[in-house]
Amino acid sequence: MQTKKVVVLPYDPKWASDFQQIRDEIEEAVGHLILRVEHVGSTSVAGMSAKPCIDLDVVIADASRLPAVISGLEAIGYIHEGDLGIKDREAFKYTDKPHLMTHHLYVCPRESEELRRHIVFRDFLRQNPEAVKKYSQVKERAAKLFSGSIDQYIEYDMPLGYFLPNDGYGTGYGKNGYYMTGGVNADGSSTKERIAAIDANVENLREFTKYAQSKGVETGLWTQSN
Repeated sequence: MQTKKVVVLPYDPKWASDFQQIRDEIEEAVGHLILRVEHVGSTSVAGMSAKPCIDLDVVIADASRLPAVISGLEAIGYIHEGDLGIKDREAFKYTDKPHLMTHHLYVCPRESEELRRHIVFRDFLRQNPEAVKKYSQVKERAAKLFSGSIDQYIEYDMPLGYFLPNDGYGTGYGKNGYYMTGGVNADGSSTKERIAAIDANVENLREFTKYAQSKGVETGLWTQSN
């Protein structure tokens, strides 16, 4: 579904249930073929101003599932558009779904780099209300300046700048692995669980950095000690 006029609205809690309604319809059609449906994009972040359009990533195990998923989605009115130049992110459009909120639907293998970027950035914002506030202000300003040009809006929507997460907390530190960073053995060495968690947290930082740099945003790491 292509955006013609750029409209950015304050966050609406109803977007969560709008996503669920779309997800339920997709799962009824292809649930046996997919792993999950992720709500991504600005409407997935509480408090975030956004264009009133739900972004969804339908996650599949691998590309071998794609033909069957395409057929299943076609049966409920979606038309496959290919990857539109973005690897491992298959786009779909539709023409007649008045009972559902406007949405963008993509199908991604679970190892898709684009899927990971969507989730890392979503989770970063969900954990950082101050970033949500500032990003919302940027989006609202961009919509006023470029309401008639989606391309100019997108360019302004993520301006050049810097993110400086404190020890990575804002980018998922402690999010993966065993959801912990504590844990030492009697001799003071790190437990296997702690090492696994740290490895996972560093991977979160790496993914966040890749996504930020793909949008022209430089990153650094601010640390402190007590």
